[in-house]
Amino acid sequence: MTEPRCLAPWTDLHFTPLGIGTLCCCLYKGKPFPLSVEELDIPALWYTDWYRDIRRAFRDGEVADSGCRGCRNLTPADRYAPEIPDDLAPKQEANYRKAVEASQAADPDSDHLPVRYSAEFTTRCNLRCVMCAQHDSRDKAKVGEVSGRALLENMDALEAADSFRVSGGEPLVSSEAIDFIHAMATDPRLANLHLHLITNGLLLDRVLDDLRSIRRMQLNVSIDAVGERYARIRRGGSWEKVSANLERVADMRERLGKDRWVVNASTVLMKTSVEGLVEYVRWCLDRSIQPLFQPLTPTRQTRHEDLAGNPALLETLPWRENLLEAERLLDEAGLARGAAGLRRYRHTLEGAAEAHGTDCRALDEDPDEWLAAGRADGKRVAVWGTGSNYRHSWADWLAEARDRFSFVGFIDNDRAKWGSTCDGHPVMGPQALDEEAVDVVILAMTPLLRNDVLKQLRGMDWHGMVI
Repeated sequence: MTEPRCLAPWTDLHFTPLGIGTLCCCLYKGKPFPLSVEELDIPALWYTDWYRDIRRAFRDGEVADSGCRGCRNLTPADRYAPEIPDDLAPKQEANYRKAVEASQAADPDSDHLPVRYSAEFTTRCNLRCVMCAQHDSRDKAKVGEVSGRALLENMDALEAADSFRVSGGEPLVSSEAIDFIHAMATDPRLANLHLHLITNGLLLDRVLDDLRSIRRMQLNVSIDAVGERYARIRRGGSWEKVSANLERVADMRERLGKDRWVVNASTVLMKTSVEGLVEYVRWCLDRSIQPLFQPLTPTRQTRHEDLAGNPALLETLPWRENLLEAERLLDEAGLARGAAGLRRYRHTLEGAAEAHGTDCRALDEDPDEWLAAGRADGKRVAVWGTGSNYRHSWADWLAEARDRFSFVGFIDNDRAKWGSTCDGHPVMGPQALDEEAVDVVILAMTPLLRNDVLKQLRGMDWHGMVI
């Protein structure tokens, strides 16, 4: 078996306003390294033992211990052939080429500089979207912002890079992010740096004049739906304003001949967005905006939007027809990536519908209503899952509600976790459902895993209820 390869340990550097740096914004599973958001010395950060240790792990076949285990970007060595973009300036191309050569040789000590930067400039946001699980943490956070000035003091390193990803929170509430974009637009040394801007689009008018001067740009705008449905999802937003901003971007791209601009609409798939999906896809296609899709990350608060986790909702709308028609439109437009995202989601919903239709034990009601009605009293309850879904969606609820029922502990299919504890309670295998006479199981996991566990429960001689 060939060892997996990845370009990122030789190319990527990510900053957050929490004063930490990582390999990438969300896929790296190891420990981050500390940094100052006010004083950034990019070469000093890049040549630390932290990065060298990850590269050595790839060299020595110890990827599982590097923090990169399970990453979807890992590629078998026999299919690993990174390409160098064809629109780089000489300094950028030379640096990129050294990075590729170092990665292919698994050289931990190459003297090149980062190729791709990513900065979450701020944790602040101007919206309270229905699917966002970060409202409380953002409200309580007392952190600074990544300094645009400190970044720009590393001009030699930035000149050698291919791209810079600007994100948040909502980055355009931050003057640091706006000032950095202004520097990209006005400093000739950064004229060929590729801007990747992730925004909800409401404040795009703050940087539209600067964007005119950006040659290479990928703009990802999170909107999910059009018209009244947009406002139902993006609370605090204005469809009139965000659509006007995107119309201006589309006009600028055509009028100024910005053939190196890519505009994507990021879409979270849930009940409200699926209701208006066909109208939304047509709106995007009419403006040469490519819609990209991701399933809702379920939390306890999103049960009323979670079609996969709460399949009773599927009975309330023509979800299959809407998804199939949207897939057809995207396929005809040649947008295979968006169509594939919808297809995967449709298959997930088909599995959820099948599980719902054949499993009479599902408890299709809100957990808080279940508690309030007294139906939890005296029940023996277990949580299936100990990962991030439990932590973000159920941990606080469980701590507050535990005295309303008899909490048995946690169920997990990972044998390595059996016999350990989570939040002071035992982690057990599925056999514990019978051994501990469990009445109710809370499934704390992603929709795809939830469907698998529902199938597993149907094959077991257990007669409880599922939330």
